[in-house]
Amino acid sequence: SSYASEAKKLGEMATTLEEIILECKMSRPSLGNAFKEDVKQVKQFNPRFEEDYVAGKDYDIDRDRSERKRLRRELKRERRGAMRELRKDNKFLATVKNKETDAQKEELQKKYNKQFHFL
Repeated sequence: SSYASEAKKLGEMATTLEEIILECKMSRPSLGNAFKEDVKQVKQFNPRFEEDYVAGKDYDIDRDRSERKRLRRELKRERRGAMRELRKDNKFLATVKNKETDAQKEELQKKYNKQFHFL
């Protein structure tokens, strides 16, 4: 019987706790959209169409900027060409050096062959 009374008290406690929790939840203001960021609209540009478009021509209005861009492009092209030439030169020098070392090795081999042939 004491078990039944204790169970009844625990049941009553559980229901009051549930009521209190529900009351707390209802009284608390909801956060809503407090943490959402405002969506910014993407800035749009109206495209400029050229009637007589020429590929490679710079249509920039600012002439100084256009000239600087052209000079940078030319500098890059020259740098790539110089690097290409250096690679070719290095390859040529490496082949010449390999030929020289091969000739020296061959000469040494002939010398050794003479020595062994003499024996």
